[in-house]
Amino acid sequence: IYSLMSALSGVDNGRLLPLECLVRLEVAKRGFLDRLEDSDDPLTPERLGVSSSDELSVGSRLDPIYVEFSTKLEQPKDRYIDDDEAMKISGVTSEQLDNIKTIARRIAVLLSRQASKNGFNLKDLKLEFAIGCNGDVIVADLMSPDETRMVDEDGFSYDKDIFRDWLESVGFTALV
Repeated sequence: IYSLMSALSGVDNGRLLPLECLVRLEVAKRGFLDRLEDSDDPLTPERLGVSSSDELSVGSRLDPIYVEFSTKLEQPKDRYIDDDEAMKISGVTSEQLDNIKTIARRIAVLLSRQASKNGFNLKDLKLEFAIGCNGDVIVADLMSPDETRMVDEDGFSYDKDIFRDWLESVGFTALV
């Protein structure tokens, strides 16, 4: 078995990437749409494959599955970045970034199918990646409610949004 540790244990540049890969199958929250109004945000209708943000609402499926990146451990908070900045801060090539996106979409399709078989709707997920010593892209994450956003057939959430929504309901919106 090819483990992450053995892949990263070489002498050269095997490394975890300082990025979060966000894989969106649908518009899960209003905040995602609000980002379309922020001129500093790399999210645009064109990148989502639509001509106008008016074509989208919470619950809209994204086709193709949208893959984007954010910084990791940046203060005061992480920010969404475009592909050029993702390559710059992570040191990956254009080909490696394309491989990351392809792998992320494949994982999303597989998880979505499995979730659907069990009565759930996968809305989005977060993945982390590494680059092995030989330059291969490696998934360096596990799947838990912290990495996924999904709901059951009745719309009940089985992810970290339950806690975030509670914090908002009791007035701790600055922490969310």
